Amino acid sequence: SVIRGTSLSPIMVRAAPLEHVVLDACGEAPGNAALSIAGVYAWYWGLKLTNSDTGETSKNRDGVYFTGANNKLINCIVVDNGANGIGFWSSAVDSEIAGCIIYNNGFRGSDRGHGHGIYTQNNTGTKIIRDNVLFHSFGNGIQVYTENGNIKGYDIEGNVFFNAGIPGSGYIERNLIVGGLQPAARIRVSENMFYNRPQFQSKASAQFGYSVANEDLVFSNNTLVDGTFWFPKGWENVQSRGNRMYARSPGIQ
Repeated sequence: SVIRGTSLSPIMVRAAPLEHVVLDACGEAPGNAALSIAGVYAWYWGLKLTNSDTGETSKNRDGVYFTGANNKLINCIVVDNGANGIGFWSSAVDSEIAGCIIYNNGFRGSDRGHGHGIYTQNNTGTKIIRDNVLFHSFGNGIQVYTENGNIKGYDIEGNVFFNAGIPGSGYIERNLIVGGLQPAARIRVSENMFYNRPQFQSKASAQFGYSVANEDLVFSNNTLVDGTFWFPKGWENVQSRGNRMYARSPGIQ
């Protein structure tokens, strides 16, 4: 999609009343996703993005490949895609993912599960990821990670995460990871709910940092059940307040 609206008049792309719209990236479908968002100021609303092809070609296709600025993905179902559920990239400046159900995306590799619910990078502006439900990704739930790019400017609010990694690895990966080989900055994570099935080994429910020191993080009013809250690397400024942690195991970190 290269639809171009304006800030005062965004274009709405949504199902007609009582209709159920499915975009399926199966077979010889063009592009690298069920939906590639490359325009500006458009709202994609109430669609199902999937891939019914279980072959090798599906491993290279996301549910949504998101590169256009000032767009929104609202109340969509993103399921059974062979790569990431949503690739949410730096050029999608000031864009938003809200109210989506994102599950069963990725594939099982020989080493581990690959493909995340949302894989994202950012530099300017603020990306908003709010009020989504993410579960059973083959990799991580939300991966805010980079090696040579940037991971600066995120508002991750009101999401529900659980059981990332079980289909791909047989254990729980990170429901949320923010960190990489470059410093993370301007990160706000608030009012989310994290849950892990206690009988599965888990890396972390929420991991902040990876291999370098980072800048600033606000982590507030989140609820973690049977999961861990992990800082493998330092931050210049962290505000952590109002969070609730519950565990049935004394081994919780």
